[in-house]
Amino acid sequence: MKIEELEQEITKLRNEIDKDTIELENVPERFVSVVKGELKAKENRLIDLELKLDDLIENGITDRLQKPIDELQEIINSFILDFQFQYPQDKEMFINQITFEENDDELLIGLKPKEKSTNRLNKYSKDLLKVTIDNNIIQEAKTTDTFIKTLRHFSIEKVKSLNLVFLGVPLIAEYNHDKYQQKQISNNQFVLTQVSKEKKKEILEYIAKKFNHDIKIEFVKK
Repeated sequence: MKIEELEQEITKLRNEIDKDTIELENVPERFVSVVKGELKAKENRLIDLELKLDDLIENGITDRLQKPIDELQEIINSFILDFQFQYPQDKEMFINQITFEENDDELLIGLKPKEKSTNRLNKYSKDLLKVTIDNNIIQEAKTTDTFIKTLRHFSIEKVKSLNLVFLGVPLIAEYNHDKYQQKQISNNQFVLTQVSKEKKKEILEYIAKKFNHDIKIEFVKK
């Protein structure tokens, strides 16, 4: 049963319960127990339907939210590309430090609070990706480089054959997208890099499973 059908059934059942509750006052005494039994059965049926509706809504929430997430991602990407940051470090810190906080029905944007540190070099330290695959360790100075090097370990052509798509863009594309960040790895191949470290980890683990590779992925301090 679809969500719309369940909602209609629930509304109909609620109306019947309200009507039966009112009419119960005018039911002859000898029929009261029978009507109460029917009313109780409808109330139990209503509870079952409401639970089923909650399950359907919960199960489909990821798919329903993907479209607004994609649109928000596109807006953010366009802003980052177009905004004139005063220094290159400002852009990097903006990307790494921006946070979203719920405030009733609003979404507030802010920056992560500064952490006290006696070591200035650790102030802007970031977690890097460390990949152990088939007894080989891949850990570059940048997460994106580790990600791409691991893709090469699988074979770019094999990864491309999986037809993985994120944000509407192929993971391995034959064109340079004008809004999403990619890294060119050959004349006609571009790797989508506009994904979080966590998503990169998830992608690599998925590919490893597809091609039966032993893989271990960790986040380590820079």
